[in-house]
Amino acid sequence: MVQRERQSGMICCSCESSLPLSVVDAQKPFQCPTCHAVVRVPERYKQWLAAVSMLIDIGIAYVFGLEGMRFVVAVVVGFFPVMLTAALFAHRLIPPTLIASRH
Repeated sequence: MVQRERQSGMICCSCESSLPLSVVDAQKPFQCPTCHAVVRVPERYKQWLAAVSMLIDIGIAYVFGLEGMRFVVAVVVGFFPVMLTAALFAHRLIPPTLIASRH
């Protein structure tokens, strides 16, 4: 049985091929396995994801009725898990449009 690599939902901006999840790196430029172009996730996408995560995090703390210092601590402590969860869903539901890297 042939095992297929999971696709990331991201498309190479150079050759328009679908990229496997194993080559995608959101933090630094990476090479397309098809055309060998060096591409990256735009900073704007990462900033958008952080802003949305912060809003979700603040909303969760508000819904739980936290106030004052408890609110602040909940937002600070909760940001990282919310960011990871949001990233998992966002990369599949709204994948970033990759751009060519200047390396």
